[in-house]
Amino acid sequence: MELKTRIESIIKTTTVNSCTETRYREPLIGFASAGDPIFDEMKLIIGSHQLHPKEVLPEAKTVVSFFLPFKTELVKQNWKSQGPLKEWIQAKGETDSLIRVIDEKLKAELAKDGVKVVVPEIIFDYMNKGFNVAWSHKSAAYAAGPGTFGVHHMLI
Repeated sequence: MELKTRIESIIKTTTVNSCTETRYREPLIGFASAGDPIFDEMKLIIGSHQLHPKEVLPEAKTVVSFFLPFKTELVKQNWKSQGPLKEWIQAKGETDSLIRVIDEKLKAELAKDGVKVVVPEIIFDYMNKGFNVAWSHKSAAYAAGPGTFGVHHMLI
């Protein structure tokens, strides 16, 4: 099985078979070359504190980004709510945990083929920039294709 197909399969299968109460739509998955000039541009636009994939893993070839969209019903409920929706808060927590499970499965499965995987956490550069993010999952998703930046710098 092609590596791209295996990665997509691991993400989708783990999501479908999750033990969460939260239900998801089809995951959005994107791939970018670690050498894509967009990562150099990000360092210029965002700042030198922004890590390039090759700074995270010098032998990096590909950046994989995925998003687990909640079922539409939950999104609609949240839109109508005037305050934090209990189900939304639960979904956020469950999804964060599920993403960690997917990350670990990707590492373990790809390691069997000698593929090294690094999953950068959100890294803050406290020493130089305070709360500026050194590795931006949003920027990686933009580079990999599953989203674009909106007016308020949110990924859509």
